Amino acid sequence: MIVRLSFKSPDALDYAWEEQPEEAKRNGISRTEFDAIASKWIHYGEYITVEIDTEAKTCVVVPL
Repeated sequence: MIVRLSFKSPDALDYAWEEQPEEAKRNGISRTEFDAIASKWIHYGEYITVEIDTEAKTCVVVPL
């Protein structure tokens, strides 16, 4: 069985960025670049959909 779940977390990207500042600096990624990369999966900076396959026991983020 495949189940799709959508989540809304308005502060998730902010928290992720704030928790990894040194790694971002080492990789030379700006906040704008980070947001652009994340936008492939996270809509409006807060909505994300995951798909859980109970038979394969996997979970993936559904691209927009």
